Order: sequence, then structure tokens, then C-alpha cells
Amino acid sequence: RGVYSAAGAFGLGPGAAPLGPATPTSPTTPTTPSYPSPPNAPPLTPGVLSPSSPPPPPPPPPPPPPPLPSSPSPIAPLPAAASALPCLDPIENFEDPWRAMLSLFQITTTNNWNDVMYPNVAALATFGGDAGRVAGVFYFVSFYVVTVLLLVNVLTSLVMEMFGLSWRMKKRVDDERVAARSAAAAAAVAAAGG
Repeated sequence: RGVYSAAGAFGLGPGAAPLGPATPTSPTTPTTPSYPSPPNAPPLTPGVLSPSSPPPPPPPPPPPPPPLPSSPSPIAPLPAAASALPCLDPIENFEDPWRAMLSLFQITTTNNWNDVMYPNVAALATFGGDAGRVAGVFYFVSFYVVTVLLLVNVLTSLVMEMFGLSWRMKKRVDDERVAARSAAAAAAVAAAGG
């Protein structure tokens, strides 16, 4: 019997050729098998199968990916006059049609619509004074009232009315079927009795 490699002993491989003769052991005293040492190897301490060495250094991190090619932005940059205003929001403004539509959509959804109004009214006040401020507040409040309070409620009432109409039509058809069945049953009873 010979001493096998650790891979074969732990079932990690089909087994290796014996490395040397096995030493006789008694069942009560375990012994460590002796392995041939490579040349220039430090001596092994009893109970340790291999010398402890520091773990290998981790591999270097991969290089960063190359930067993505810049694509033209669908939103045009702000003009110099607008970007010079500290009160004008960089996204929610009316400097170009796309930003204006985004701002108006945010007002329609009622998602922080006053956060759209305040910086833009302040920008109007910078150019037009109190008249610009009043015009801006009037515009934003009237847009909110017309779109949210009127159009959204009208749309909701139309949807509800259409559901109610379809329910009433279904109920009428069901009532006509029940009436036809009951009339046919009454005619059959009258014909059988007469």
C-alpha cells in the first residue's frame, strides 16, 4: 500500500501513483505520512503538511471600459442668457419646445407643479418685474385649473359614463332574454293546459 495524493484521498481525482510506502500505524495514534520534499524547501513542522506561505496577491483590476461615444442630446443646451439666471431651473423651463412640453406635462400630472412654477416665475420677474411675476403666476395657475381640474375630471367622467352605459345595455339585453324565456314558458304552459 502506498500514500496517495490529497486529490485522490479526498475523492477529487481518480487517484495518483503512490508517493512512497505507507508507515504502519496503530488505530489509537494517528501519524502524518511523510512526503518527499522538493529541493530547497524549508523543513516541515510536525502536524503541518505544507509550509504556510502568504496568499498570492490579488490580480490587478481590469482596465476601465472605454468611454461611450457621446450622442447628441435631444434637448438643446440653454442659451447663455437663460443659463446666467440663477433662478431658472436647468430642465423645467420654457427655453425650447421640448423643455416646455416636459414642464407642462409635469404640471398636468400634478407632480410638484409648484416646483416648475416658482423658478420660472422668478425668471419672468427678472425680465418683466412685477408684471412678469403676475403674468407667470396667472399662466401657471390657469393652466393647472384648466388641465387638471377641468380636463382630467371631464375625461374621468367620460370613462365612468361609458362603463355605466355598457352596464345598462348589458342589463337591458339580459332583461329582454329573461322576459322572452318567461313568455315562452307561459305560452307552453297555456298550450299544455288548454
